[in-house]
Amino acid sequence: MGSVLFDETSLERRAADAVRREIGQQLESGAWTVDFVAKRLGLVPDGVIAVMQRRWSFEEAFRIAIAVGIDFGGKLGDLGEPNG
Repeated sequence: MGSVLFDETSLERRAADAVRREIGQQLESGAWTVDFVAKRLGLVPDGVIAVMQRRWSFEEAFRIAIAVGIDFGGKLGDLGEPNG
């Protein structure tokens, strides 16, 4: 068993994945454009596509959520308590 200081928890993983899914859904629905997300993240449009295709850390998900206006705390609350 690793250290809680360095090992990602299941709640962190679920939170990062939830933020990425939310952005993906906003893009797919047309509510947000790639250009909108790119501008908020300080990327070119191709950068958004690359970012969306990779796994995010908890910290990245937090920063991205804040930049695009997603309620990160609300996302955490929606996920509930970790299972251990």
